[in-house]
Amino acid sequence: KATVSVLYWIKMQDPPQVSGFKRPLVDLAPDVVDELDLAYQDVGCKEITSNLRADELMAPQVGPVHPWKAADAASRNTFTGHLEKSNMNSFMFEEQYRKNQKTQFQDWKKKKTERDPKDLRREWEKQEALRKEKEEEDGDVVTKGGEVIKAGTDLTEAQGGVEVTDEDAAKEGRTVYYEENREGVKTKMVEACETSFVRHVSTLYDYQGRNIITDPPVRSVAPECFPPKKLLHTYRGHNKGVHILRWLSKAGHMFASGGLEGKVKLWDVMNERNVIHTYTGHSMGIKDMNFNCYGSTFLTSSHDRFIREWDTETGKVRGSYTNGALANCVKYHPDRDNQNVFFAGCSDKQLHQFDTRTGTIIRSYDQHLGPVNTVTFTDKGRKIVTTSDDKTLRVWEMDLPVTIKQVSDPSMHSLPTATLHPNGKYFGVQSMDNQILIYSATEKFQLNKKKRFSGHVTAGYACEVGFSPDGKYVSSGNAEGELFVWAWGSCKIVKHFKCHEKVLMSHLWHPTESSKLLTCSWDNTIKLWD
Repeated sequence: KATVSVLYWIKMQDPPQVSGFKRPLVDLAPDVVDELDLAYQDVGCKEITSNLRADELMAPQVGPVHPWKAADAASRNTFTGHLEKSNMNSFMFEEQYRKNQKTQFQDWKKKKTERDPKDLRREWEKQEALRKEKEEEDGDVVTKGGEVIKAGTDLTEAQGGVEVTDEDAAKEGRTVYYEENREGVKTKMVEACETSFVRHVSTLYDYQGRNIITDPPVRSVAPECFPPKKLLHTYRGHNKGVHILRWLSKAGHMFASGGLEGKVKLWDVMNERNVIHTYTGHSMGIKDMNFNCYGSTFLTSSHDRFIREWDTETGKVRGSYTNGALANCVKYHPDRDNQNVFFAGCSDKQLHQFDTRTGTIIRSYDQHLGPVNTVTFTDKGRKIVTTSDDKTLRVWEMDLPVTIKQVSDPSMHSLPTATLHPNGKYFGVQSMDNQILIYSATEKFQLNKKKRFSGHVTAGYACEVGFSPDGKYVSSGNAEGELFVWAWGSCKIVKHFKCHEKVLMSHLWHPTESSKLLTCSWDNTIKLWD
């Protein structure tokens, strides 16, 4: 009867059809909930779907026990045990905390075994007094390391130092500096090389009697600039790579180039495009160069750790300065009334302020943790912005050696070069992660996150950043000798082309011509583009 009833039910119902089968599927053994199983709940169950009795809720745990799990692990709600909330006043909490903390007693016991610093100071003073008495009695000198130097021997020679005469002492800081060891003993005297000057033209005056150096032609700034398209001229004259370029004045009629052989050459741009002067005064490559506001003098810093001030017209050295550190950057103060003051960012982690009238350092800014790479003046020369290898950017007040603003971030890289925008509101820095960053030159000195110029490869090279005179284009050299030009508004690459065979270190936009541009490279050439 049961079989007949099931078949009758199948015939009367319309079960779902399965693809590939014509016969209907019927669940002949459906799941049936056993009321006895409702009393057994999972240990981690957070919701009960049926009503249980009190004895069922308090029933012990049954089932197989995990062989590597402790018996009390089920009652834990933390790794170390069971944690419950409880109310406790501050007095009881402090009492229990001090009672269970053992480190306090251990620290106190350790301090009891240490010696008092005052006792150590007294013993050191006694040892120093005994050492001086022994020197006076025997005439011998006992160094801090315990070495005894007999009387009659030169102390500097015994410690591996050099003798400093009065004449050399007078030259120190100008044309002489000394290398010192860890103990502060002068071990080597380094003297600046001799200077020379060569004039390659017969006269410095034109047909109207005007000096071609000090009387530049008056030209207006180009209203609109364009990226260069073709090569106009190639300047050749350096025996080694050309590292840096600088305009003589804002007229753009002459420029100077610093080479790795230690020479500086002055070139003509408007007329015959030949070399005018050659200045030789360094034994190693030129690191940086800067003209004053009038173009009458200029500064040069070299890898020989000397800074020289030159007279542009006569080629005479007006001053030599050194402090034994490499000057990565030198720059005159932009104020026309303070042309006797210049700044040098050195490898001794300091920015030094020199006065050409006295020839000495009048102030040092010493809060960087790495060599100072660049110096940029903002707010009409009242504020100074410096970048360093310590991956920070610091802002200083003029004549106040205290940082008023520090920009640092874990994602920042070293900033080897910096250039001020023509409008004076921004300045661009070359970052070692192959991009140009833009910072505001106003009170906040914040990073402009919307303006990042990338696409070139400069990691490991201090390629300078350039701006067109109208401020519409940003440019930079490349490690492969290419020049990249970006649009200031869209941050997109407008043009890039091959200029040199080696790394392009420095370039200059012409201040008056609309699209002329100078580039230099370590392939010993300087090129003029239009």
